Amino acid sequence: IEQLVRNREESGEDHPGAVPPEIREIITQRVSRLPEGGPELLGRAALIGRDFDLEILRRTTTDDDDRIIELLDASVGAGLLDESGSVPGRYSFVHALVRSSLEDSFGLTRRSAVHRRIGEAIESRNQNRFGDQRDEDLPTLAWHFTHAGPAEADRAIHYATLSARQAEERLAYDEAVDFLGGAIAACRADEPVDQGLLAELLLSRAEAEWRMALLQRSGRTFGEAAEAARESGIPELIARAAMGTTWGSWDSFESDRDVQGRLLREALEAIGPGDSPFRAQLLASLAQILYFSGGLSADARAMAIEATEMAERVNDPYTFFVSNIAASFLRWEPEGRASRLPMADRLVEVAESSEDPEDLAEALSWRAVVQLNLGHRAEADADIARFDVLARTLPQIRVNQAGLHSSQMVLEGRWDEAEQLITETIQQDIPTAARVALTDSLLFEIRAEQGRLDEHLDHVKAMAAQSSGWEHWPTWR
Repeated sequence: IEQLVRNREESGEDHPGAVPPEIREIITQRVSRLPEGGPELLGRAALIGRDFDLEILRRTTTDDDDRIIELLDASVGAGLLDESGSVPGRYSFVHALVRSSLEDSFGLTRRSAVHRRIGEAIESRNQNRFGDQRDEDLPTLAWHFTHAGPAEADRAIHYATLSARQAEERLAYDEAVDFLGGAIAACRADEPVDQGLLAELLLSRAEAEWRMALLQRSGRTFGEAAEAARESGIPELIARAAMGTTWGSWDSFESDRDVQGRLLREALEAIGPGDSPFRAQLLASLAQILYFSGGLSADARAMAIEATEMAERVNDPYTFFVSNIAASFLRWEPEGRASRLPMADRLVEVAESSEDPEDLAEALSWRAVVQLNLGHRAEADADIARFDVLARTLPQIRVNQAGLHSSQMVLEGRWDEAEQLITETIQQDIPTAARVALTDSLLFEIRAEQGRLDEHLDHVKAMAAQSSGWEHWPTWR
């Protein structure tokens, strides 16, 4: 088998995950020589895993122990299994391809039934020995029950969600995304679909994708969550999903401001009037959407002021942070100059208290720009240095990081280096808003200093024409 696999790899004929036909034929012939019942038993063992225990296998079949052991001994003798020399009843397939071939020997219905029995066997063993399910068995239980068919949707979702949470605690967000994908598939297959549960699962997956820096994918998943939340009619879910779509800031994922605005308004209507953390956050997010959509700056200002004042009244640090970040455009208008640094300092303090690295990175970025705007270079550099440390484990903030570093280069007259960094960044899979922000501000300034502004002239004329109704951005005109 090893020689055949190596030959296919060297010739470029291998297909990852598939058992090559000639290897499958060899394995099938070897398995067919086993005593009656042997192929069936090995197929069940293959669904348990590369390594398996007699204790679990016996619960998937009606054969008695003597017969099971007899068939396993025959499989060891045929070179298909290895028996542990130190742990009685523990076996391993001699090669992953042997297991894969046997797995594929069952039809979908039979596989689902065996997966259910395996999952129940693990549950029963753990309850007898430990009184509950062990953390190390949660991923295995999730795997088996998500492959056990719609009838086991509840257990599939339960174990997959616990496994995802466990993975997130280890910062293994790729594993969390996979587990949540299984839970979502199980939820959708269990009709009628529980839209509220589906929205919760989609929101969790969108957040995990975000932390993997799969930003565009995260944006699409937030959109799916919003649809499910709307179907559920649950106000809090509608609000969370609507807020999720606004994670699409200038440096994250593509977003449709009209769709975002509609979702935020629906969420505000669902939440109802009166002070609440959700209402303050939703108002601030909608104000931001209106402001940067052009032509509605007066409404946006009024809404932002209402949101930030409400955030103060509800006395919730997270709401204060989210609302003031979303409404930060207020501070960048001329009359907001005096409040910029005090607000930036407060946001950093709140983020430090929350111990949320993403919030702290956002607050440090915001304060660094304020410090640069005020000419406080040393203070700005200190905040950017702290931001860089956080970016080592937060890949989703690296577009923002490129913007901060190119700003430093511009201030130091390192035009060519800044141009190279911006050019490399905008060539990546980043949203249009990020590409525009880097091009319209930093690249424009670089071209001016290089004496190459003529290369930017057509773009400037187009933006000036487009911004004719933007009362809040008169500089373009």
